[in-house]
Amino acid sequence: MFKARAWRLIGPVAASLSFHQAPASPQADVSELPPVTVTPMEDLTETTDHLSRAPSNNVTFRSRNDVESSQYSNINNFLRGTPGVFVLRGSEGRGVGLRVRGASATQGLVTFDSVPLLTALPALSWLDTIPAEALGGTTVVLGSNHAYYSSQALGGSIQLNSKRATEDYGLVHAEGGSFGTFRTTLSGGLHAERADVSVTGSRINQFDGSYDAKQKRGNPERDPFGSTLGIARYGVRFTPDVAADGSLLYKDSWQDADLPGVTPAGLPTFVDSATTNFHEKLWLTQNTASARLTDDWTGQLQLAYTENDIAAQAARLPVSFRSHLMFADWRNIHALFDDRARQWRLVWGGQIRHERGESENPVRSSQFRDERKTVTGFAEVQADLKNWHHEAGVRVESHDDYGKHTLLHFGSRWDLSPALSLRANAGTSFRAPSYGELQMPLLGNPSLQPEKGSTADAGFDWIPTRDLHFSATGYYGRYNNLITSEVGLGRFFSLTNTPRARIAGVETSVEILWSRQIHSGVDFTYQYSRNLDNHRPLPVHPEKSGRVWTQWNLDALPLSFRMNATYQGSQWNDSATTLATDDTVRVDVLATYRVFPQLDLYVRGENITNNRTGGIYARHTPGTTVFGGIHLKL
Repeated sequence: MFKARAWRLIGPVAASLSFHQAPASPQADVSELPPVTVTPMEDLTETTDHLSRAPSNNVTFRSRNDVESSQYSNINNFLRGTPGVFVLRGSEGRGVGLRVRGASATQGLVTFDSVPLLTALPALSWLDTIPAEALGGTTVVLGSNHAYYSSQALGGSIQLNSKRATEDYGLVHAEGGSFGTFRTTLSGGLHAERADVSVTGSRINQFDGSYDAKQKRGNPERDPFGSTLGIARYGVRFTPDVAADGSLLYKDSWQDADLPGVTPAGLPTFVDSATTNFHEKLWLTQNTASARLTDDWTGQLQLAYTENDIAAQAARLPVSFRSHLMFADWRNIHALFDDRARQWRLVWGGQIRHERGESENPVRSSQFRDERKTVTGFAEVQADLKNWHHEAGVRVESHDDYGKHTLLHFGSRWDLSPALSLRANAGTSFRAPSYGELQMPLLGNPSLQPEKGSTADAGFDWIPTRDLHFSATGYYGRYNNLITSEVGLGRFFSLTNTPRARIAGVETSVEILWSRQIHSGVDFTYQYSRNLDNHRPLPVHPEKSGRVWTQWNLDALPLSFRMNATYQGSQWNDSATTLATDDTVRVDVLATYRVFPQLDLYVRGENITNNRTGGIYARHTPGTTVFGGIHLKL
């Protein structure tokens, strides 16, 4: 009996290890992804993490079915409006600004199979290029996370999990539309009793291109982009007690771009440039082994390597940047005591991480090369005492370049009834700036200092009926040297440390099943941010964000409709609070016709309100766009 329980505890948890990777749902298992969409639901007596059975965090799940059925072209659109997440974007393919509870990070904010996704563009992410068909699920964890997560951003994390083959399958997805866009995705997998493998390949071309600089300011040039992406995932079960899994990701993308400039009024802007472009390659691989060593002890080891390589031109000046990250992560799960009323667990282990960065900066006529090592040890005790769950952990990090730091995590959840749960979470955090933030030519800032923070939150999850789910969370964070981005004259953007900052807010989510055909939801986040030295709002930190969505499946016809309206509040784009961006409302609609069970035809309209207010100051924001496609299951 314990044997089955032990295997259920290991998984995508702690950052990777076992053949369940990255947190999916408490009930996720090697052969099934959860139908759950947003935490919490009735059956959340366990957690996203499989090492902790009752989530003390505010967590949002998106299962494989959720992501694929949305028919969105990428994960950014799916994340927009999620509680606690702010997605700041312009044209597709240009990278987006991602913030989780006000904190952004080049490294640690987004993970893929528990490995940080590197990007050479500080404070930006390239999730536009990851197709839904490549993912087994997406989890957003808000606030302080478990001590055994060694790669963490300050406000939370977005954890992407590659798809496992739970059966033999094949998928074809093709889509075309505005700006000469054409996307193709092929995905297939094989599943046997003791092994499985899945492969996904995707190609995106925007042949005509959208605008980077604003067209109405006399910039007629369009800027195409393209991307090729491949993902493979395997799993092997040697015996009931020994398993291994691994994944591989390769991305090769390019885009034309424009240069920063100054308007006649002395304001920042962007101007057309036919000789500015970025070309990025990224490799990521990880392999994980897990073994049940005794009835009370399970061990897991993950080995990972990732590298990104930039070759770019800025007005014909060559720019290059390369960084790599490799680590070994070892975890152990001990069942200290286990019966129906009480369960105590100890999770302990360590990580050794090595990083290297190098760049050539033609403006400074300089070269940069550096490497660093981080050694981490952690331990966390978890207790399930009937309706109470408690966890307390400590992580000690020793950095070559930034010394030793001791970080704490505490969490608690109280299930007052099957319908109502209270939760609280607190912790401290430390994050060293990535090499991209420090040394990316034209973008990085070598003077950046590490970020430190203390965060706490409390909330409740209420399910008064099976058809109504409601949650609310209040959070508070106090940060030293918070890394913030802002718009600057003559620069793509500027990265600086804010010596003392405060970020606090409220997140709410309501999900209603009106009938078997109609399903709706409302999410809203209010966030208060301040620089405590000058009492001004932090730059590029919108106060409000929200989403209203409805899914309607017709009975009479094999036809479904989905409407998604997102709202983002106004923001200041510089620390002096002189450059503002207004509120924006964006409405996307989707109609899907099921020709037969294996074939869907769809048409999707994005930003049908034609709102041109951009999330990134002085950059072009496309108006209404239309896409159509087919989704075939073989």
